[in-house]
Amino acid sequence: STQNDSLITADTLTVKGGAIYAVTSTKALTLMAADPFINSQTSSTIRIAAGATFTPTSTVGFIVSSSTLEIWQTATVTNSSILNITVVNASTTLGYYTTTLPFTVNSLTVGNGGMVNHLDNSTAQTHVVNISAGTITINAGGSINTDFLGWNGGVGGTSATDRSGTGPGVKGVSSSAGGGGAHGGGGGAGSGTGAGTGGVSYCSVSSPATIGSGGGGGASTGGSGGAGGGLIILNVTGTLTVNGTITTDGSNAISVSQGGGGGSGGGVSIIAGIIAGTPQSFTVTGGNGAGTSKGGGGGGGGCVYMQYTTSNSIAGTSIT
Repeated sequence: STQNDSLITADTLTVKGGAIYAVTSTKALTLMAADPFINSQTSSTIRIAAGATFTPTSTVGFIVSSSTLEIWQTATVTNSSILNITVVNASTTLGYYTTTLPFTVNSLTVGNGGMVNHLDNSTAQTHVVNISAGTITINAGGSINTDFLGWNGGVGGTSATDRSGTGPGVKGVSSSAGGGGAHGGGGGAGSGTGAGTGGVSYCSVSSPATIGSGGGGGASTGGSGGAGGGLIILNVTGTLTVNGTITTDGSNAISVSQGGGGGSGGGVSIIAGIIAGTPQSFTVTGGNGAGTSKGGGGGGGGCVYMQYTTSNSIAGTSIT
């Protein structure tokens, strides 16, 4: 449903049954409670869309639980720079943020069952996770997860144009199995005569600002290629603590006789005063190629850049 009133002020907002409650242009929503979505269902979404205004009055401790809070870059979140957000057993999804336009908060805590991600990109780089904060904490069981949210893979068995994966890291069209998409690393070539060659890497390792490319689809009755991973940018003036998961993997291709290529891993850029913690998982892995007769190529890995001022406890060997 779409909010009709120009301004609604309430303690809580309950959305259930997979519904979307959208606050659209020129409309405003003010919520007074610290945990205003607690009675909602996780399948439901509160969308703060373009031109809307959202005011959580509990800036000291604002909790996103039991639903997805979707925030678009062109919306206004009142007092966001002093906002302390905790996401637990719920998701916060960013839409239309760019590499130069971050979502700015004082602190972000992603608790057990919590996830931060961005909308799916499909055929253009339109959405990224770009967060600027004083502190960010990802607790065990929490994640910043943009798996499979990059460029689409090619559609298996369709026209030559549709079989090509999307994104800068694709390489031609196959008449057999698809080639893997590229990003930080090159994509693998498919097997068999006429198979797609892997894409060529393009990520700027010292400043990741791109999403992963999709793998090529297989020809004839071939399988579709995997999607690339998305993009995560974290700029933290104080401490970034990661005891949960950061992941932006490419997806596996679909396996039929002439399989598709895997999607490439996405990108992660971290700049922080202190990088602390021991991640449960930190991955930018390319997806597997597939095929029962002729296999598609694997997707290339993504790219990760980490810069710190004082100290860093996350070893490069722990990132895959």
